[in-house]
Amino acid sequence: MKTKHALSIIILVGVATLGFIFNRNGLLNIQTDTVVYVDQIRYANHEIAITPDIEKRSFKPLYGILGSYLTPLFTEHQAILVINIFFYFGIIILSYFFLRELGFKEKSAIIGTTWIATGYPLLKFGLVLLTDISGWFFTLATITTFLIGLRKQSTFLIVFSSILGFLGSLCKETGVLGLFFAGVYMLSMFVYTKKKEYLKHILTISIPFIVLQALFLYSLFHGNGTGISFINWYFYNKETFESTYHTFFYFFFTEASTFNLLWVYCLYLVYALLRKKTSITKENYILGGSLLLATLPVLIWPMFLTRVLYIGYVAIVPFALIGFVVWSLENKEKIKTFYFLSLLPVLSSVSLFILASGGSLFDLLK
Repeated sequence: MKTKHALSIIILVGVATLGFIFNRNGLLNIQTDTVVYVDQIRYANHEIAITPDIEKRSFKPLYGILGSYLTPLFTEHQAILVINIFFYFGIIILSYFFLRELGFKEKSAIIGTTWIATGYPLLKFGLVLLTDISGWFFTLATITTFLIGLRKQSTFLIVFSSILGFLGSLCKETGVLGLFFAGVYMLSMFVYTKKKEYLKHILTISIPFIVLQALFLYSLFHGNGTGISFINWYFYNKETFESTYHTFFYFFFTEASTFNLLWVYCLYLVYALLRKKTSITKENYILGGSLLLATLPVLIWPMFLTRVLYIGYVAIVPFALIGFVVWSLENKEKIKTFYFLSLLPVLSSVSLFILASGGSLFDLLK
């Protein structure tokens, strides 16, 4: 199958998913924080003075800046939706190249991309007028660009991935985690291989981000004096949220609703490895471990939310896909079962979304 055919299938899946989301949620799904992002755009357009809520989010101003360029054509609410639609299609297209870069064949990459495109948090929060989807996009864009740059030994692409990580940090707290992956992966590969080129890559990807972030922070704190850092924002939320939302019990059910049946495929991979039905090279162990470690910082956020935990898709989906591929290779004759199992996570996410009325599995059980 040619890449253009694969992408055509993926875009059709994306259009169908968008239609489903808009049918359930409406075009302009306004949430509690939407008004803040609308005000960010109005502030960028010099229509209002800075407010306390804008000030709290001054370390992530990109939606306000992007939206200000769109408001000659759209309202502020419509501008946020347009941005999120762009990020949505960016995610599903990049997901295919990400999975191909990890070594999956075309059919498997399409299946994995479909799982990502129809993930429960994406159905619930992807197109609402919030900024969560930008974190998912920039993390994936950073990782994919970095992996391609590494394979091609392209300094330009590695530097570009650093810039993507910086832009991600201006949108959402999770938008920078792609750079965390790159650092963990390069450091681990250096320890494993002792090759100094990995240290060079660490510098190549770190320096542009550090320079850009330093310039941004300088302008933030020494410009109009209204800057608030992520650390300030974290402790503000820690004081705001009740501790009951940061317990193992709450985490378990939130995580279950985030990836639902994909965990079954992940467990099958563990089973296959323990039974030695498949094997993974040390390099791939390092790659998979780095993807997983890169997503763990979200666990320190003072409230477990599906839209926060969904950043783990960059690790969970590849793990689940390997488990699914191992099963399919052992059961080549079960063609109908293959297609059923490939669609089962999609049906699970859609069913959960409908049954929980946009809530979580935790809400549904309550």
